[in-house]
Amino acid sequence: MRFSTAFLIVAFLYASVSAAQENASEPEEGTEDVLEAGASDGGPGSEPACFRRWRYAGFVGGQHVYVEGLRNQHFLLTVCPGCPRFEHYEFVRVIRWRSRVCGNDGSRVEAWGTRLPSAMCRIIAVERLASREDAEEMAQHAARDE
Repeated sequence: MRFSTAFLIVAFLYASVSAAQENASEPEEGTEDVLEAGASDGGPGSEPACFRRWRYAGFVGGQHVYVEGLRNQHFLLTVCPGCPRFEHYEFVRVIRWRSRVCGNDGSRVEAWGTRLPSAMCRIIAVERLASREDAEEMAQHAARDE
């Protein structure tokens, strides 16, 4: 009897957590894809940000990844020091930890190539920018400083 009660409690808790995660990972229709972290939408620039959905991710040099959001939004992701330089890899994938991607939230970038082992790197910063060109310029500037 004790085993069946404990089993039912564990099953109920698992179902509750699974349902909560499923609801959190899919934003409701019409919700904003970008969640600013303490910044107003007063204009482009380098602002900390989070995002939920995106249409494109690609390398822009060094340890940076460019992400294009769904509504002509542009983001520059910076990964933790010690990760390999991305220009040696061919493919990239952004893996979100929770329902959105933010700096230092557990989200990661996975890079792989045909001749290299895959690399998994933790995202430490997400910055919202005005354009892809701004992301490329910031990544080049950061690469010179490294």
